[in-house]
Formats: sequence, C-alpha cells, structure tokens
Amino acid sequence: MSTGARDTDGWIEKMRVRLTEDYEAQDAHLRHLLADTSDPEEAHTHDALVAAARQSLEQVTAALARVEAGTYGDCERCGNPILRERLEALPHARYCVPCLERHGN
Repeated sequence: MSTGARDTDGWIEKMRVRLTEDYEAQDAHLRHLLADTSDPEEAHTHDALVAAARQSLEQVTAALARVEAGTYGDCERCGNPILRERLEALPHARYCVPCLERHGN
C-alpha cells in the first residue's frame, strides 16, 4: 500500500538532503553555463540550457521552502498528501496525481 509524504520516519529529512544536493548541483551547473562563452552560433541552445537550469533551481528552491514551512508533500491544489513514490520520482512535485490528471500541471 502506498503512503503519503506526511509519514514521519525521517523520510522528509532525507528528501530535504536530496533536494539540497539537487540545488547545489543545479546551481553549479548554472554558474558553469553562465561562465561559458560558447560559440555565438550556439547562443539559442545555450540560452535554452540556462533557462532550463534556472527553472530547475526555482522548482527545487520552492520544494525546499515547502520543507521548511512544513507543507512538503501536501498537494497545492487539494491539500491531500502526495504519494511518496511520486515525490521520490519528482522531488519538487507540487500536485498529487489526481489533481494533476484533473487540472494538468
């Protein structure tokens, strides 16, 4: 049987550590991209990579804020718990699967 993210066995702390590691990796990747003076012909691709890295950082930052606020794992639409399996696959998930299916991202 699946369990929601609210279960208290240190799992949320483990997710906080994972999200922090993800943040540090994405931050380093973004800094590398911003320091890269790549070929001007590749500017469009470079800009897309920078935008994707920034978006990833924003998602991880928001997830870490939810951990600190005590709302990590709660669906932002309905308030029900997001399944652990979903959060393990997508640690920055904001919505439970039923809300995602009903409303989209």
